[in-house]
Amino acid sequence: MVYGIMAQEIKDDFPHSVGTFWEGGEEYYSFNPNNLFFMGMKVIQENSQKAIEQEQQISTLEAQLSAEKNRNDQLAADIEAIKTALTNAGIDIPVTPAELESRSATPEQTPLKSDTPKLRQNIPNPFQKSTTIPYYLPTHTQQASLVIHDMTGKVVANYNLSTQKGQGNIEIDLSGFDLKGGIYTYSLYVNKQLTATQKMSVLRK
Repeated sequence: MVYGIMAQEIKDDFPHSVGTFWEGGEEYYSFNPNNLFFMGMKVIQENSQKAIEQEQQISTLEAQLSAEKNRNDQLAADIEAIKTALTNAGIDIPVTPAELESRSATPEQTPLKSDTPKLRQNIPNPFQKSTTIPYYLPTHTQQASLVIHDMTGKVVANYNLSTQKGQGNIEIDLSGFDLKGGIYTYSLYVNKQLTATQKMSVLRK
């Protein structure tokens, strides 16, 4: 037991653990140090329970975020499928402000610079007659070509880029081709190796 001044000092912090007794006609405070042990154990237990509850809350939030991501991914896939179906049917697809801003960006605003070949999305996309395809060819390029295929793999057009190293743009005019509306691919071949492929949508009324 702790008596006297020490017990009096901790009375305000642990009022339920401090008692009094009389001796020689005077009142004294008393405090049992074992109470500190039990109080410490209680605090540890409470903190452990809080930690378990927090972990459960984190696990629940992670599961909710994962489910939301899966829903968003599925929604994006559904939207792309609808766009493809509309394009194949020759129906113009509304352009969002973000897509419009992206299409209006010039290669000078978003330069393609690297020591590896690069192939960017065509602008505009979808299109009816012509579109521009930005690309980048390293200085060590010896041979390069841009090949357009339909969805069956048939070659629609082949453009030689061998003499155009560095950052460049190629204007694709398909107005003279007898093509159906739909999805086509264009691929960049460098030194006879396929380096990149993109999709583009051709509209036909």
